[in-house]
Amino acid sequence: MKKAGLLRFLFLMSLGVSMAHASDLKNEIDTEAALAMKTTPKAVKREPLVHLAPVGGITFAKLKGTTSPGYSFSTATGYEGGVGILIGRGSFQFETGVMYAERSTKESYSNGMSTWDLTYQNKYIELPLMVRWNVMNNSDIRLYVKGGGVGSLLQSSTGAMSNMQNYNAAMYPGAYYPSYYGAANYNSSLLQSDDTKSAFSAADFRWAAGIGGQIRVTKSIAVLLEGDYQTSLNPVSNTQPNGYFGSTSMNLSLETYGIKAGVLISL
Repeated sequence: MKKAGLLRFLFLMSLGVSMAHASDLKNEIDTEAALAMKTTPKAVKREPLVHLAPVGGITFAKLKGTTSPGYSFSTATGYEGGVGILIGRGSFQFETGVMYAERSTKESYSNGMSTWDLTYQNKYIELPLMVRWNVMNNSDIRLYVKGGGVGSLLQSSTGAMSNMQNYNAAMYPGAYYPSYYGAANYNSSLLQSDDTKSAFSAADFRWAAGIGGQIRVTKSIAVLLEGDYQTSLNPVSNTQPNGYFGSTSMNLSLETYGIKAGVLISL
């Protein structure tokens, strides 16, 4: 009997130790699991891949190149507007879109007492193909530079004559003195129509570079401001209407600047 009681006592002690050990092991597993849940990083939501940028602004353009004596060119202002498409995340992104732009230029002629001005308003549909590098890139502010090319298709061109002087004196030497000033007889073709589209290439391909910045307003919207510079790869005009009659051979390319603002919408 004494032996059976001793065995029962040893069995109960062993069972109690086993249960205590199992409880400690369970508590250790629960503690490690809770710690693992706290230290595991939460999944970070990725930035959208595609962004739309409705923009609008002002342009400054000038013709340059090989000209005839007496001709000079100056900058005139126009406008531009359209939708840009920005693709990519991180520091480098690809930019394209569709723009409608007026690139206006002014041409002047002065030779002695003979003068005239011709102001062009050339309208283009433009397709930019650019690479953007975000120099400063955080969730709120971005500063960037970009470079690439722009393909432009000429839609229309009009030329407005002004400041015409001394046409009658050139055509009719010895005419009455007042005819030396304030001449109003322009190039006959320009009198009949101010359409000057034939004086320019149908397509203009340009190198382009720009700089800009954007500030985030909401999670999906940012405002942007940027400026760009573009110059033609090839001549855009080989001949220009003469203010008096006929045309004059030249070799001109387009140099243009732009400042535009808009919003960036992340899809």
